[in-house]
Amino acid sequence: MIINNSLFKFGIEHEIALVNKNGKFLDHRSLSLNSLNKIIQKFPVYQNDYQYLRIGDLGIKVKRVYVEGLEIFDKDGYLIKQYPKGLELRTRPNSNIDHLFAEFLSDFNFISKSLKQFKIQPTFLSFNPYLDRVNIKIELHSYEKKLRSEDPGRKTASFTLLTFGPDINISFSELSDKGILDIILKLNYYAPFIVPLTFSSPFYKGKLWDGYSVRTYFRSQLRPSAVGFINDKNLLLKYSDKWILNKNRTESESGRIEFKAIDTIWDIKIYKGLFIILKGLILENNLKGRAEWSDKKLMELSAKYGFDDNLIYDGAYEVLSTCYKIIRNNEERKYLKYLFEVLKKKWNFSKILISDFKKFGSINKVLIKYDKFKI
Repeated sequence: MIINNSLFKFGIEHEIALVNKNGKFLDHRSLSLNSLNKIIQKFPVYQNDYQYLRIGDLGIKVKRVYVEGLEIFDKDGYLIKQYPKGLELRTRPNSNIDHLFAEFLSDFNFISKSLKQFKIQPTFLSFNPYLDRVNIKIELHSYEKKLRSEDPGRKTASFTLLTFGPDINISFSELSDKGILDIILKLNYYAPFIVPLTFSSPFYKGKLWDGYSVRTYFRSQLRPSAVGFINDKNLLLKYSDKWILNKNRTESESGRIEFKAIDTIWDIKIYKGLFIILKGLILENNLKGRAEWSDKKLMELSAKYGFDDNLIYDGAYEVLSTCYKIIRNNEERKYLKYLFEVLKKKWNFSKILISDFKKFGSINKVLIKYDKFKI
């Protein structure tokens, strides 16, 4: 199948977890909002970004990078408190994956250098290694109720202070709103077989967890794996209680599909390969599985055992094989070949983190070791 690549657009929203110079994990209790804002001030403003990236009602997202966390409002809708969990770096939509990552890595490296001036560095972890809950009370006044009616995910907003992971976004201009819905249902079905490629959260309450992804295990009960942005009012109404469809707020959001189930990714080749999987799933017609939400038991099985489990392994092989058949571009196929190697080895980044923890006996020493992507 020959497809004009300009019909596809790819984008990244990458949450950055932070540690101090000693490797201590920094969260909403220890991060300084003032320091984070000073770091963001160093980042340049790109005027051309505004046709693609939302600033938001609060004006927090003025740049490609902004403070990510939980915002608390009073009954009149005024922001009264912000609990930061880290930074978020986003990219403009791009039809070329290599160009997308060139921009992303350049911005990430700029942020890393700025962080070091405050004796902070990025790390690659997807769940707070010490906390299992967030004790922040959100008053359920009229404005909070309004927020929750507009965004059901707001009901579990405090949980997101514990989690880190990218949204990888794709749009294909040939897809109708019904086509977008179909891809969302497909991604939610096959997510348990895809997410082990990204696992990076093996710590829980200061110890090794009995599995590879704490984030996946708990998140699957609270949020869908994929969502889409459409205009069709009937579809929006029909699936309003499933949280999988949103009304697009800007022209650049129209037709966007967000895959949200993955952990923080350390290996750039895997990162790129995931975009090729999304592209393949849009183009292929042989995979018949569909689900409004990812199967809870399968996601938990995946989180615990990853590709060590035969069912998860076989499902991943089916997805990769199907995508490889439909993707004809050799440059894109090389990333799928890399994912086949990862699958064959039953590898995930959590296995490295676990090995390092057993060697060092310290979460801090593990986290400080990883401040850069594997290129």
